[in-house]
Amino acid sequence: MTAARQPAGIPAGGQFAATTHGESVLALGAGPGYDPEKVLAGILEEAHRSPLGSMGKFYWDTKNAFRSGSTTPEEVMGVLEGANHGGRCARHADDPSQSSPERHCADCHLCVMVQARTRPAPAPVSYGVAPGRPQRHHLTAGTSTTDYDDDDEAVSTTTTVMAGDEKFAAAIRHLFRAPADAEVTVSKTEWEDNSQYTAESSTEIIITCDGLPATYADMGSLMRDLDRSTLPDPLEMAMRFMQASDAPRPLLHGMAAVYLDRGEYSAPEPVFGKILNVFSRDPRPFIEFMHRDGRKEYLKLDRIAAILETDQSGIYNES
Repeated sequence: MTAARQPAGIPAGGQFAATTHGESVLALGAGPGYDPEKVLAGILEEAHRSPLGSMGKFYWDTKNAFRSGSTTPEEVMGVLEGANHGGRCARHADDPSQSSPERHCADCHLCVMVQARTRPAPAPVSYGVAPGRPQRHHLTAGTSTTDYDDDDEAVSTTTTVMAGDEKFAAAIRHLFRAPADAEVTVSKTEWEDNSQYTAESSTEIIITCDGLPATYADMGSLMRDLDRSTLPDPLEMAMRFMQASDAPRPLLHGMAAVYLDRGEYSAPEPVFGKILNVFSRDPRPFIEFMHRDGRKEYLKLDRIAAILETDQSGIYNES
């Protein structure tokens, strides 16, 4: 890249270094079909949020160049487009399709944002059975008994034995991965304290299957887990997409469809992107997720109903 074509205030090395790839296609004018000022504003916002030092440098160098009046959004976008090679930087342009350099390369992450905003690809299509609206498994209340505290009659515990049909019992066995003849019992415990002019209460749903107990704070969380038990495990799918060494085979790469819970009565909504990392040992496990436009965020696994393959993902070739 010649000095005359390098916008003032933008560093000449790194992402903007002269390459045989970028020089012939460099265009300082606005690309057709998009607003360079608006597109660059979105890229700068994400660069400012990035923990990578090189992204922060790009942000402040560009902002300072704007303040001094030495460059324009059109010029900066022209340089960025010239350095973009299909969503990758010049160093990783020829890497295999299954590799994901944007996991570790700030230049590639920048190119992903440029590619998505200037040459957007068609939206992915999910493969597999997408999760629907939460079901209401048949479960009715049975006999209730109330016990009062011997030392304080204002404190009481009410236990209700719940009765479910065979469909409900089968769903519980599937959730627990228990044998088909495993015994299933359900009870609801309600605790109340009306002493000292105050009222406190709590509820627990206790499921026992084949001798193994599980406790839920409300019926809705139990029903959500029953629905999810019929779908691929989100943690296992996330580990496959990030190519973890201890993940189930075959490993996957490319775009994933991550279905996020939207509420007790709504079907989960998919977001498409790449799973860059999985933090499975956190008290609330979460994933580092990069959207198609390069935005990154952390998604808690308890918000994710399912992770499915798409027509833009594939099997990773470990050979």
